[in-house]
Amino acid sequence: MSPIPVASLRDLIEALAEPVLILRADARILMTNKAATACFGEMPADQDIRILAPDDAVADDLTTFVRCCARGQGGVERTLSLRGARSAAGFRCRGSVIRALDGEDLLILRLVEAPVGPAAATEAELRRLNWALGAYARSSEALIHSDNLDDAMDGICRAIVANDVYALTWVGLVEPPPSKSIRIVAGAGRAISYLENLELSWSDAAAIGMGPSGSAVRQGRPHILRDALTEPSFAPWRDQARLFDLRSSVTVPFSRGDEVIGAIAVYADRPDAFGPEELGLFEKLAEELAFAIGLQEARARLKAAEEARRAAEEATRETQAELTRVARLLTVGEFASSLAHEINQPIAAIMANSEAALRWLARDVPDIAEACAATQRTIRDAKRAGDIVKRTRAWFANDNPVYAELDINDALEETLRFTQVEQRQAEVTVETDLSPARPRVLGDRIQLQQVMLNLIVNGIDAVKDNADRPRLLKVSSGLTDTGEVLVSVEDNGTGLDPSNTERLFQHFFTTKTGGIGLGLPISRSIIEAHRGRLWASGGALGGALFLFALPALTSPTLASPAQTGAAR
Repeated sequence: MSPIPVASLRDLIEALAEPVLILRADARILMTNKAATACFGEMPADQDIRILAPDDAVADDLTTFVRCCARGQGGVERTLSLRGARSAAGFRCRGSVIRALDGEDLLILRLVEAPVGPAAATEAELRRLNWALGAYARSSEALIHSDNLDDAMDGICRAIVANDVYALTWVGLVEPPPSKSIRIVAGAGRAISYLENLELSWSDAAAIGMGPSGSAVRQGRPHILRDALTEPSFAPWRDQARLFDLRSSVTVPFSRGDEVIGAIAVYADRPDAFGPEELGLFEKLAEELAFAIGLQEARARLKAAEEARRAAEEATRETQAELTRVARLLTVGEFASSLAHEINQPIAAIMANSEAALRWLARDVPDIAEACAATQRTIRDAKRAGDIVKRTRAWFANDNPVYAELDINDALEETLRFTQVEQRQAEVTVETDLSPARPRVLGDRIQLQQVMLNLIVNGIDAVKDNADRPRLLKVSSGLTDTGEVLVSVEDNGTGLDPSNTERLFQHFFTTKTGGIGLGLPISRSIIEAHRGRLWASGGALGGALFLFALPALTSPTLASPAQTGAAR
């Protein structure tokens, strides 16, 4: 055996691809190459690392091995175990003995076969981690492609048990107090029947709340059951688990904010099947599931809000349609009522004049002249009735009224003549105070006379019940300092309730027996269409005072209401 320099020996083993260890005679490491470090981890020089036989009976086996190597029988191989490195690994090695320059015998061990025993356990751990990785990948994909929450949770469970490595998995949602139960909403696996009639709780006051799932939910952190046959907290489910060969499990809670809302559990048919790597993967999966649940709930809330919005819109459309229908009915009713209201006076005049003509003709000596005069008044009133129908129809149809220069006094005097029958029947004294300036306006004569007629007839009706005082009606006209023509109709009736003054101009509000509440609203609409104002107040005579103001024709700012878009 020729002595070898230690430096040259180092260069020699570094050039080798297989792991090589050089030990002193006392089994202390002298040096290793990079391949050995990669296989066994860092092994510092001079560290007391023993080479042992698998049964730890080192003396004879190691002595024999060294002796064989010293005799040059390096072809002898042994399966030894290296302890003190990164892991305990059984390996097949070939040994030889060389002598260094300082005379020390060195043992060279060269790895000739991959590690077995504990190393095989490491490989099983890798396979198990790969299974967990595959389950995680498939579950994430199921989450991504699910259209709703139920499908998502079912997809996760099926994905976890897809390769049959795990016997069972379930997803449960936490029920709040007082029940404090865990409601299983999805599950899959060959041991799925284990879930039938399974009771789970997170209450610390019940035995079933002290198991893996209850502890995980209550504490808000994962729980690993290493062996179902020995762990005391699993006693309520042990017999059932034994039937389905369930030995270990991991339960991971998931939360929304600080609140635990559910848990996912995975079972295996062997003890201690879940290490930290698998736990980490299932924790990530639980986080994704919590996010998916939150997202699905947000989508459900959004969908519900959208459905509620559509329902509200549909209800609004139905309401609008109903309001439109009612408005049309009201318009028809308003038109009919207004027409009846306005045409009653000329019809009454026609009847009175016709009766008068018949009386003149029925005399022993017929008075042809008076009969002709009465007939002329009948024709006049019939023509006026036709004009009222025409103008009322045009007003409701939004047609442009016929605007012309109008003497307001003349219109008032003619309207008072129209009401002579009502005046006589009610025994009303009418006083007039008309402006000598004879103010003029631009407007539709028929429409404005409808307003005047309505105010005068209302005044006559208001004084009918005066039994202890005269029945007075005062009609006035004048010019204001602001360039308006002012018309007023005042009576000495019972007056107005101040709280109802503005309500008088609302549709269908009336204080008259038999009234329909349309005359004043229509009158205000006509006056406003002429760019004027109509209002009411208490009068000096003790009754009601109605006034309307219109732009005077002499006003420098006066223009046709039709030109300003004010006409109806």
